[in-house]
Amino acid sequence: MLLGGLYLLWKDPLIVSYHDVDDFRLNSWLPPNSHILIHFVWLKTFAHLPWLLWKKAKVFTANKQLHYMCNSAEEFHVIKMINIPGELCSIYSYLNENEFKPLSEFKLYDAVYVARMARYKRHRLAAKISKLYVQTYGVCNSDGEYDLRSYAPELSHCDYNKKRIARNELIKKYNQAHVGLALSKCEGAMLACGEYMLCGIPVVSTSCRGGREEFFDPRYVKIVDDNPDAVAEGVVEMKAVNINPSMIRQETLEKIKLHRRRLCAYIQKIIQKNTKNNNVPTVEWLVDYYFNHPEGINRLYVNYRNLKKVLAKLQ
Repeated sequence: MLLGGLYLLWKDPLIVSYHDVDDFRLNSWLPPNSHILIHFVWLKTFAHLPWLLWKKAKVFTANKQLHYMCNSAEEFHVIKMINIPGELCSIYSYLNENEFKPLSEFKLYDAVYVARMARYKRHRLAAKISKLYVQTYGVCNSDGEYDLRSYAPELSHCDYNKKRIARNELIKKYNQAHVGLALSKCEGAMLACGEYMLCGIPVVSTSCRGGREEFFDPRYVKIVDDNPDAVAEGVVEMKAVNINPSMIRQETLEKIKLHRRRLCAYIQKIIQKNTKNNNVPTVEWLVDYYFNHPEGINRLYVNYRNLKKVLAKLQ
């Protein structure tokens, strides 16, 4: 799911979705009675969720309808307990399988890890993987580069990107690795984990909460203890299994399609309740419209600098 903007999913009623990043511009830019589907980035605990909902309700005001799309079954259970509208719908639904796919690349790395320079990513757990590529991002140094070696000295042996790289180059790196790593303990669904599996590479993950576990299967995901030895051993084990990339991709895509169908069924219900005509699309039509296109649902994405102009055309 793309940051810095939103997805225009339906015109009448206006239905939009976006990544869970507070943005006050939505308060004034979207017309009254708009429906906003917020896709969570992070797992919200039982203690934090009511506060978060209150905060966002203040941001968006009472004249807009908020809907909370949850990455994990745990999260969905919480919002239903406190009677908040929403659905179990992973942000993996927005991944474009036409981009993320297996390629015939020579395996240069035992593992790849997409991880911003932040403590929750627990880079130290990858310290004993000898052939490692880290795709990182975050704060740049004075030279305008990512300095992973200063941030995580225990990974001084690994290859990493000093500058942001293009999407096609990242997909190539995925395919040059035997295994994808997921080392955070508590996070949202972790988009990169879904990208690994669509590219057909198995995953070594620590135990986690937040949503990526919804897509795990023991045939191609190894859950390991939170220490560098266990992570390195897990990589060796998954590398030796030599799993068919097509199987990993297909199994992952089938799970993604279930979440996409949930999303479309939820959107259909909103349309049914808020339209004055009988022209309500079927769930199958919505699935086809949103996802069966070379660009996927990303073609409906609008960044914030163009949003006012696009909204004006809809009126």
